[in-house]
Amino acid sequence: MRAGARRLPVSHSKLSWDFVLKRFTEGAELGTAQAHYHWRHVLSEEEKRRLLPGLGPRKPTSELFTELFESLSFEDELDRISTIDLTYYFIDDLMVKNDRMLMAHSVEARYPYTDRHVAEFSAAIPTRFKVKGLKGRSIQKLAMKGLIPEEIYRRSNMGLEMPHSSWFLRDLKGLADRYFSREVVGRSGLLDFSAVDGLWREHLAGRRDNGRALWCVLNFIVWFDLFVYNGDHARYR
Repeated sequence: MRAGARRLPVSHSKLSWDFVLKRFTEGAELGTAQAHYHWRHVLSEEEKRRLLPGLGPRKPTSELFTELFESLSFEDELDRISTIDLTYYFIDDLMVKNDRMLMAHSVEARYPYTDRHVAEFSAAIPTRFKVKGLKGRSIQKLAMKGLIPEEIYRRSNMGLEMPHSSWFLRDLKGLADRYFSREVVGRSGLLDFSAVDGLWREHLAGRRDNGRALWCVLNFIVWFDLFVYNGDHARYR
């Protein structure tokens, strides 16, 4: 199955089938913590070494994640995963991005279901009610039945995944071409230009979906250019 998934044509659609199947089959034989980390990860350890040759020896991030997972006292594995996601991914990533983007566009909004009493009640619900087969959030959907339009009730989870893979082929291509140039990449003294250029050319040629990795690299280069180098390229928007 894994070999078959690798043969699927590359798609740059948001959470495309080839991405989902490749990630799923690659992580299917891993333990719970490693599988969850593999689904979330952006860069492999090999890609990190190529992009950051001066990084030196370090413990793989997947091992750090597993250690955190095993340090939690919950018997239920889903409770451990949920605790890690809520503590790190949700609070330090998703909520921060949400707040920054909304405030940047003068929009007042809040994440739903973040009331403390709702969160505590949700955390206490047994896993058998949260997941039914391959269907997640089953009790939440059941509670909403009849209260929201049927087309929304039956719709699959849209997620917060950005369509960055397709953006790099259209809207962001010009910007990325400038920031992924040898001159700009080399300014930080940290990133290896050949590794960055390889990810970029591979993505443009449709040989591999490197959207997530390129998004992270682009964010770092733009940040460095704006706040550290502060040169002419900082004026690009």
